[in-house]
Amino acid sequence: MEKKVNPKPRRQRKKSSAASRADGPAGLEKALDFHRKGNLKAASRIYRKVLSTDPCNALVLNLSGVIAHQTGNDKLALKHLERALEIEPENDSFHNNIGEVFRSNGEMDKALEHFRRCLEINPDDHSAHNNMGNIFLQRKDYAKAAECFSESLMLQPNFFKAAYNLGLTYLEMGRLGDAIAPLKNAVSLDPSFTDGHAKLGEVLFLNSRFAEALPHFQHALDHEQSLSITSTATILNNMAGALKRLHRTDEGTAYFRNAVSRDPNNPALRANLASWLEEINKPEEALREAEQALSVDPGNVKAGVVLARIDLRADKLEQSRKRLEAVLETSPKDPFIPSVYMDLGRIYERLGKSKNQPSL
Repeated sequence: MEKKVNPKPRRQRKKSSAASRADGPAGLEKALDFHRKGNLKAASRIYRKVLSTDPCNALVLNLSGVIAHQTGNDKLALKHLERALEIEPENDSFHNNIGEVFRSNGEMDKALEHFRRCLEINPDDHSAHNNMGNIFLQRKDYAKAAECFSESLMLQPNFFKAAYNLGLTYLEMGRLGDAIAPLKNAVSLDPSFTDGHAKLGEVLFLNSRFAEALPHFQHALDHEQSLSITSTATILNNMAGALKRLHRTDEGTAYFRNAVSRDPNNPALRANLASWLEEINKPEEALREAEQALSVDPGNVKAGVVLARIDLRADKLEQSRKRLEAVLETSPKDPFIPSVYMDLGRIYERLGKSKNQPSL
């Protein structure tokens, strides 16, 4: 999702006086250059100097609000942006920027009000369409979100963030196949977009395109310092899952272990490792990992199933049955439940109780 507001308005209806006085055009352009390059302190110094002599400069108030938002001071950001809008109430970019500040603070209704006003003034503002889509995505109104992101991309086909957000929306809608194209588009538009590679790898994995997923997971891991959304441990776990399905057992095991080492208190990661270790016939190690997962999350279905399967290996049929039936009782809708029924079927058959086998 887009995190930063646009530092420079695309359209300025009134020529700000700072362009002709104080530091003049060259000084303000220098500040804008600092701002674009991320030197926020240098840019802020020049903006403050301009405002000291021209406190009603709407453009510089807007830019000062943007920097305040980027540095985490949203109270000051709103002060500057509200003042800028008092001076230029019909400036579309100012509405977009203040809307993004409200969105980041969870004030969605206020944010929508400003995004809509921005689009009333300038219907071609691709950033406002994207920002509004982010609100609908957060509200799980996926149809409206997809419409906004698609409109943003139609207006600006090179806007990689809108492409990424459209892919996320399709993923949330369960349209796994449709999510691939926009995510591929996002990373082709910005090959350095690490979170985009991580998410594309995940979607390819969910579409059982495991070999295609690997290079995207690897790109994310090679640039993990750039990750802002997906955790490194999650990517390592997904990489392990892809390698597992490609029958690259030793590599898969190493990645599962690495994932747990990165996030040792994550019961889901430990349960995944435990399940894999049990599958490759390492029951003692699987037992340790499953027990650690359950110590953090006593209701972890996968870890409980691992313990039941270890019992089954040791011919402890009644103990295995009790564990699996407990899982069915406490977590009947867990995605792992179909495998529980399969395991119970085998146990009932061995116990001679096939007539009592539960059905889906």
